[in-house]
Amino acid sequence: MCSAEDQRFRTTSLHLASYLLARDLELLGREPVEDRPGTYVFVFRDRADRLEAANAFLTGKGGPVDVHLFLEAQRRLKNLVHESPP
Repeated sequence: MCSAEDQRFRTTSLHLASYLLARDLELLGREPVEDRPGTYVFVFRDRADRLEAANAFLTGKGGPVDVHLFLEAQRRLKNLVHESPP
């Protein structure tokens, strides 16, 4: 049986995180990277289509999202990073 931890996807990439957020993956929050002050990991609830979506983004082969959704997701993530520490 999978633990709750196994159902999470983490990335330090603002662009990938913005893309996934624009594709309606649920953002659970952020976590600091211990050995890199000021760097955060974005944590999402994983789902079955996340790997396909991430591959589409990373290879540039499919999965377009509305630019307004992408920019709004990016703004939301930047605001999250600039909030007080978790």
